[in-house]
Amino acid sequence: MWEVLYRANPHSHLKTRINAHKHSVKTLEKEPNSVDTTALRTHARGEGHTFKFENTKILGHEENEFKREVREMILIERNKESAVNKRSDVQSLSKVYSNAIHTIFRENPGITNSPLPSSTNQFIP
Repeated sequence: MWEVLYRANPHSHLKTRINAHKHSVKTLEKEPNSVDTTALRTHARGEGHTFKFENTKILGHEENEFKREVREMILIERNKESAVNKRSDVQSLSKVYSNAIHTIFRENPGITNSPLPSSTNQFIP
């Protein structure tokens, strides 16, 4: 089983989204030639990984769409190796910011992959 960072549109209910992903991955066994409709399914097919859906955690909450998208880009960029997302999710992130993100986390090893600060959660290094 593989633990990955996953971000989903907050407008979809978590249980519904998880069930849809479970179903999508299960159909790979029944219909191996079917079209991949999500990054998660594409990853499961390409890497042969399984997922611990029962360990899903919400990493943060942000009502403001722009702030939420920036936070998501930072989390995805920071966790490139374990993020299962279409790379289009970070295409609008400048290389300057990408380098800054990696420098900050490299120079501050005490910083974890905790949610980024917002009005509804606190950053805990």
